[in-house]
Amino acid sequence: PKTRLHALWTLEGLEAVSPVLLRQALVDPHPAVRAAAVQLSEPFLRHNAAPALADALLRAVDDESPAVRFQVALSLGEWDSPVAGAALARLALRDAGDDVLQTGVLTSAARHVDPMLQTLLVGPHTPPPPARLLDALLGVATAERNEPALVRTLQHLTTPAPGQNARAIWQQESLAAFLDALDRRGLALERFRAEAGTSLRRVLDALSAVFAEARRTVESPDLSGNPAAAVAATRLLARTEADREPDLRRLAGLLQPSIPPEVQSAAIAALKRVNHAAAADPLLAGWAGFSPGLREEALSLLMSRQMWVARLLDAVEGGTLGPADLPLTTRQALLAHSHPPTRERATRLLATGDARRARLLDDYRGLAELKGDPARGAELYRANCGICHRLRGEGQSVGPDLDAVVGKPLEALLAAILDPNQAVEWRYVAYQAETRSGHEVTGIITAETPSSVTLRTAAGREETLLRSDLVRFNSSKLSLMPEGFEQILPPPAMADLVAFLRQR
Repeated sequence: PKTRLHALWTLEGLEAVSPVLLRQALVDPHPAVRAAAVQLSEPFLRHNAAPALADALLRAVDDESPAVRFQVALSLGEWDSPVAGAALARLALRDAGDDVLQTGVLTSAARHVDPMLQTLLVGPHTPPPPARLLDALLGVATAERNEPALVRTLQHLTTPAPGQNARAIWQQESLAAFLDALDRRGLALERFRAEAGTSLRRVLDALSAVFAEARRTVESPDLSGNPAAAVAATRLLARTEADREPDLRRLAGLLQPSIPPEVQSAAIAALKRVNHAAAADPLLAGWAGFSPGLREEALSLLMSRQMWVARLLDAVEGGTLGPADLPLTTRQALLAHSHPPTRERATRLLATGDARRARLLDDYRGLAELKGDPARGAELYRANCGICHRLRGEGQSVGPDLDAVVGKPLEALLAAILDPNQAVEWRYVAYQAETRSGHEVTGIITAETPSSVTLRTAAGREETLLRSDLVRFNSSKLSLMPEGFEQILPPPAMADLVAFLRQR
């Protein structure tokens, strides 16, 4: 194969290259030779100079070598023919799970977006076309204002399959991708429609029925039966100025513990698209019931626009959120904010602590001078700590694993024991739940499904609760670890406990 490759790539070989030689190389036993032949075919493709060679190249879409197929994907971008677009789409469908090859296809997609979309959308959709590919092609068609491609594509996406009353989930997700492409270009749907031609305006008008269908889906009394449909529908909310306020209320209604977490996550993403201060309000109102993962998503949104940062600080000032609700990194970002009034306000609200707890820590400043007894410390650990924490392979996994914290400086270790609510990791925040039957549980979230949530109590017992049974579910804003250890751990006893914790 090295000799054959050399013959193809030397100057003398290039001068002597012919379609016949390349067709022979396309069936060479070695994939490197076949890939080189594909690349060297590009000049003939650009000028449509060798139909037989083009036919051989199309057959290489099904080459057994991924490297050859990748080169085919790149080289088809040089061929200005609808046939190349259809071949690219077939290649994308053939290797839908290969991210590298999908990247190669998208590299060549710009000049072939219309035939690629039509190849993907015409015919049966089991499984549906790859979402990443559809999203990218819709983005290209939107950016280039390729109205013929958009008209044909949107007709496919807004028309239910034969015998179906509703659009399929993949159709709704693809329509959401088209609307996302408009957002990325700073184009409101109303403006895009106003500037569109007659045919495109007509098909854009069909979106109103799709939006109405999405609203009916999210207003269903039970979303846990088909959360994927609810997620797809949620992505279509709040897409027009006229619908913003009612859709904000719908999105707020989805931020409830009874709603599957993936639907809540989709609602947060939908709020992020709404460039209005009021979009932050549902997040702050529902904060107490958010799981740790949802809190991260909500906080990412709240920190992404100045108007939402102001709403976040409003919530801290009003007591809806406490400083301990914010991770240390977020507090530091607010205290160093580039907007001077925001920075000054954050300093006033977040740089204050619990003076009583701070004074308590002062009482233990001399602990480093005390020599503790590890044996007595072991007894204290088993009586007070081992029921929630693991250390050196023993204990319960309710709170953090202590192997990761015992090496920290003494001051940090004391703060974690005596002031556990100063900086609580969200995954260890205690949640309080009450069911319709009056059963109450307090614990940390260990698992979530669309229909249930599992809490682990301080005793290490896990309870799984149906979302549909919950009448109350909110965070306590506190660590499951209680305050007050100073009452049973005065400085001498604390020295014993620390000696045991740090014993090797």
